[in-house]
Amino acid sequence: MRPHHLLPFLLALLPSCQTSSGPIFEEGTARSSFAGSWSKVTTSPPKGADQDTTTLETAFTAGAFATPQIETGLKGSFFDQDAGKTSLRAWDAGLYGRYWFQDRGSLRTWVEGDLGYAQGRSQGISDRNVFWGLGAGMTQFLTESTAVELGLVFDHRSFRFRGGGDTTISTLAVQIAYAIFL
Repeated sequence: MRPHHLLPFLLALLPSCQTSSGPIFEEGTARSSFAGSWSKVTTSPPKGADQDTTTLETAFTAGAFATPQIETGLKGSFFDQDAGKTSLRAWDAGLYGRYWFQDRGSLRTWVEGDLGYAQGRSQGISDRNVFWGLGAGMTQFLTESTAVELGLVFDHRSFRFRGGGDTTISTLAVQIAYAIFL
């Protein structure tokens, strides 16, 4: 079974989960998460038409609240993309900022922005560049300190490989995460 076939099941399961009001966000509250995402990627390879590729990505975050609505921290991810005869393996690390629309209740919504450094390797050649991303989603608290997060995230990475070959990856991904609040 392909992983994206599980998405409707996970979406249906989310509202039926045990819920809790979650913590009251305040300055110094910490959050960490581990996420997986499924996306349909459009790449612009050298000397050819755009290609659509499906990819899976894993990501992690660690941050803290500066105010009851603003969280900042570190974010990283790994992904492996195969598109026909070429493949791209990459990782990135950067900073993120998240704005929470409310600081109480079991279901909370947010928007976030990311900016960081990306390193990719394709056909034995490495390159690095800046990446950026935007996202929006919701967090459903299961207990006072654990939650499931569902988001829609857009990421943009571009690589210029020596010997020719620019690759731009724009990803619109459905992301599901497990988060811990301390």
